[in-house]
Amino acid sequence: MTFKTGYTCVCRRLVVGALALAMAGVAVGQAVNTEKESSDQQAGVQGSDVVSVSLTEPAASVPNTMSAPPASSFSWTGFYVGGHVGFGGWGNSGTSFTPLPSAAQFVNLAPQTLNSRPSGPLVGGQTGFNWQASKHFVLGVEGDIAWSDIDGTLTVSPIKQNNGTPFPGAGFVRARRNITWLGTVRGRLGFAPIPRLLVYGTGGLAYGHVIFLGDTNFRPVGTTDYMSFFDKNKAGSVAGAGVELATSRRWSVKAEYLHVDLGSESTVVNPVPSLPPFQVAYGFETSTHILSGGLNFRF
Repeated sequence: MTFKTGYTCVCRRLVVGALALAMAGVAVGQAVNTEKESSDQQAGVQGSDVVSVSLTEPAASVPNTMSAPPASSFSWTGFYVGGHVGFGGWGNSGTSFTPLPSAAQFVNLAPQTLNSRPSGPLVGGQTGFNWQASKHFVLGVEGDIAWSDIDGTLTVSPIKQNNGTPFPGAGFVRARRNITWLGTVRGRLGFAPIPRLLVYGTGGLAYGHVIFLGDTNFRPVGTTDYMSFFDKNKAGSVAGAGVELATSRRWSVKAEYLHVDLGSESTVVNPVPSLPPFQVAYGFETSTHILSGGLNFRF
């Protein structure tokens, strides 16, 4: 009985020990698995960080193509020289014929005005300076001078008498105006809607050389001729507008309109041969419209 009882106790102890070892193994396995999962999670986090860096760093180095382009560095400021060609005409070139001492006394000539309408080409040069006061506004001054042949002559025959009837014969009245050269000194106020395009108004002093002719000729039936011929330098005013386009940093082309008024002249002429008390008074008006195109070089 003693042996059997001892054997039974030994068997129980072996079973309890085996169960204890098994439970310990399970606990150790769970601990190892937990540690492995934690290590995998940390490795996964680190791996995602590495990928994020590898994705974001190249993106940061790509240039931003959507950024605004740099502002234009073009400026109208500076000196310039150039040349121009144009055409003048369509102005007021009226020449008045006034019989003296009165139309009632000088019955053979009616008061009248002839417009010779001078026109013709001009060729010249210009120089000036611009200052770009702001993004859109440009101030400037320009001087130019040109050879011109703005010429016109009007002859009316026969002479119209004060009572409305023609004077007998081949007599005539004649008016002529010729501007042989022309210059201006002008201020310019410009607006640049885009950097290389300038629209401007301009005005100032005009000057030039003008030939005047007025003639009342009663020959061959009559015996008298009332002629006035003189040429002189004249000064007046000019106003206009233009547009200029810069084709490069140094070169630009322009188109311009000017109205030039060189004022008026008057004279009283005695007849040849002398025939007192009769005279003819002439009045001359001198203005012209000019259209021109030009080329400028900026320094």
